[in-house]
Amino acid sequence: MNKTTGLATLLVCVLTACGGGGGGSTVTPVDTAPTPIGTAPTPSGAQASLAAPGSGKTPWNVSTPITVALRDSSGATIAGALTCASANTVALRVAADCSSVTGMRLGVQTLAVSAGSVSANVSIKVIPQAQPIGTLGSTQNHNLVVTPAGKVLAWGGNYKGVLGQGKTYTAMNSVALPTPVKDQAGTGELSGIVAASTGREGTALALTEDGEVWSWGDYRSLGRTANVEETLPGKVRNAANNGTLSGIVSVSIGDTNAVALADDGTVYSWGAYPGQADSSSQRQFPGQVRAVTGAGVLSNVVAVSAGWNWSAALTGDGKVVAWGFNSDARTGQSTTIMVVDRPSYVQRDSDGTAVDGIVAISAGYGFGMALNNAGQVYTWGSNFMGQLGQNTSNNTSRPLALLVKNADGNGLLSNIKMVSAGGNHAMALDQDGKVFAWGNATSGQLGDGPNRPVMNQSLLPRAVVNSLGIGQLSNIAAIATGDTHSLALDNDGRLLIWGDDYQQNLGQGGTSTTNLAVPTPVKDTAGSGVLSLAPLSTWPNLTSRAR
Repeated sequence: MNKTTGLATLLVCVLTACGGGGGGSTVTPVDTAPTPIGTAPTPSGAQASLAAPGSGKTPWNVSTPITVALRDSSGATIAGALTCASANTVALRVAADCSSVTGMRLGVQTLAVSAGSVSANVSIKVIPQAQPIGTLGSTQNHNLVVTPAGKVLAWGGNYKGVLGQGKTYTAMNSVALPTPVKDQAGTGELSGIVAASTGREGTALALTEDGEVWSWGDYRSLGRTANVEETLPGKVRNAANNGTLSGIVSVSIGDTNAVALADDGTVYSWGAYPGQADSSSQRQFPGQVRAVTGAGVLSNVVAVSAGWNWSAALTGDGKVVAWGFNSDARTGQSTTIMVVDRPSYVQRDSDGTAVDGIVAISAGYGFGMALNNAGQVYTWGSNFMGQLGQNTSNNTSRPLALLVKNADGNGLLSNIKMVSAGGNHAMALDQDGKVFAWGNATSGQLGDGPNRPVMNQSLLPRAVVNSLGIGQLSNIAAIATGDTHSLALDNDGRLLIWGDDYQQNLGQGGTSTTNLAVPTPVKDTAGSGVLSLAPLSTWPNLTSRAR
């Protein structure tokens, strides 16, 4: 960096376990002056500006290089080293030499930039992480994606009105092409969205740039006043039902269980098995999940994931906790109780201690996955179709976490950067952009082309074929799994899909419902081209690595 230019390249490290207003209070900007983001004049006439990123926004928990400039009252760039300080150290931590900032709250945050007697403020807006694919392990027969423009596209089965078209399943049972979700009034399109999630029982969630949550579909997990299915979006309410839930950085819904991570590292839940004071009770509005000890609330959380009636959270120290319905030992503990009513640590099979060193998690229908910092993969829970990757399948669940074996079964799967747990199948993306899958293959969800494994399952990871049905799928940036289908986003922004096409789940248009065992591009909204989620720079943490 050439400090004589007066420019300083900063690293925005919006780290985990940050504080915030998840309870429903509005996130209050530190600098409330009506100044454009990235530019903040002072009474002296000096001015600091944000040159990059041009949007003036940075995602929570993602390091983002930025460039600031300081100019005096005459407009001349200040030469020499710059010094920075936070206007509110709770909301934003700043290195004194302007080398980095750490965002601690959503919203517009301010730092002072100075050199000698010249100083001015510059503002940065912290927003939730943008994630394009809202299809999760328990998602059945439909899909939800977010576009770079902040719109939400849905297609497949419209059970409980989950496609957000203002129509019930009776009036519209499926949509064959990606279709924009409507806004609350039903007259336009939902916008300003950075991430979404959709579950098995027909509920969908969409997270706004400002940390609020829209919901629609099955009324049991809408998080708002409703006793019938809602076919258009409405805002999730706070615990007291006197405002909207806010300060949220991530959302996930499994069956009728929903979880939301707040920017202060606490977790809110609603619907079934909430992990609150009475975990077996259905909760209409969000409440805070209890701590592992039962006293106080769960905190220092950096990621959440919801499976079928169970939920998991990753803590800032690399451990995994889980709670909810414990059929198939899906919560990862050595207990036979059917409901784990508060978060408990997922334990490793080798010695019964809590798994650690974890950087990402994924909750599937009845099993879980966790990626460690060595690029290895833990699995636990149901092994009905060999989805634990242990080269065995006898319908025996494994309550404690095991490391997935490699393709020949003689070592461990390694060099992995992303995992996704489906219904009864699993996928992993390696550092080279190649995809592996294992478990149930009855609908082509393993992407194994003509090489369908014996008994329609694979007990070990195997390569997903490319779109020609030969070789291995590569050049992939992110993966996702539904109940019986799979998705991959390539580095060109194309969304590939394969597996079960029930209710036109694969987004190919027309009336065909033919399953596909070869990754195939999802068509665009017109059906005449390929859906594009480019540029990938919209999604700075595609692999969902949380620490």
